[in-house]
Amino acid sequence: MSATQSRMYSLVKKFDLNLLIIFKIVYKYESVTKAANFLNVTLSAISQALQKLRVFFNDPLFIRENNKLRPTLLGGELYNEMEVMLSPLMEYITSASISETKPIFIIFCSHYYSWSIFQQLLSYIDENSKNYKIKHISQYNMISTDSDILSQQYADIVLDINKTSNPSYISEAVFNDHLIFICNKNHPRVNCPLNQETLGNEKYVFIENNSLEARKIKGHIEFHSGGLTYAFSTSSLMTLFSVIEHTHLLALVPSRVYERFKNAYNITARDFDGNFSLPNISLYMTFKKSSLKNKAFKEIAIIIDSLFKNTDWI
Repeated sequence: MSATQSRMYSLVKKFDLNLLIIFKIVYKYESVTKAANFLNVTLSAISQALQKLRVFFNDPLFIRENNKLRPTLLGGELYNEMEVMLSPLMEYITSASISETKPIFIIFCSHYYSWSIFQQLLSYIDENSKNYKIKHISQYNMISTDSDILSQQYADIVLDINKTSNPSYISEAVFNDHLIFICNKNHPRVNCPLNQETLGNEKYVFIENNSLEARKIKGHIEFHSGGLTYAFSTSSLMTLFSVIEHTHLLALVPSRVYERFKNAYNITARDFDGNFSLPNISLYMTFKKSSLKNKAFKEIAIIIDSLFKNTDWI
């Protein structure tokens, strides 16, 4: 061992690596209280951990701003370095201890497609006598990206319109669709095609989705139309359809979803004849590469992939 390595070892062995986990949670939640609740520890424990880190790095690491903790320059650099070096180590430790079976799978999936994929997935599990349990989640207000959902272990699989570029994950398109406008069949302008000029004359309902790709789609349409007026937002697809059929509001939904529910609600598609195209969307299945070491997980991933790629799934 060289003298430099010896000095590094001597310094690091005095450092409690568990403090970095606490730092990461505080960074994510921007709050000592929320971090304490997440880790199920006292506020004092979080404060003491941060104080030790501040002394070690000789930096405040966080600055309070508008009731949130904003990282300092060093705090931001520390977090980025942790994502590069500490996260792969945690992934390895997890994969090294993974079992051959998994009793429950947690799947994050949008309301747009969950109504179909889960009925088919559970039918397959039941018909083939598989001893798997499935839990569906659809949103996390505190977590904004698919990588966050997976890295914080809120879900094993994410089905979303975002493609993740993190090399630790597999993210592949399993389904493609396009977007259409819908309205009440009795809407006073139901037979009038929408275009970039008339889009701004309507009011809209939208499904709450904080994903990057959803924001890009919303921004693309608003840029070309000059802005849209949103009268209502919801996390429920059924609520969206119910509001549309009883009001003069419009909504933008995937075409396959509309085709599935158009006969159940008093809704119809509204023609769009603008000088720009409505975006197409792809649904991606994303999960950690290390998860494939679990045979049960690998089977579930293959099943989901095959169900989506079956053209008759909807």
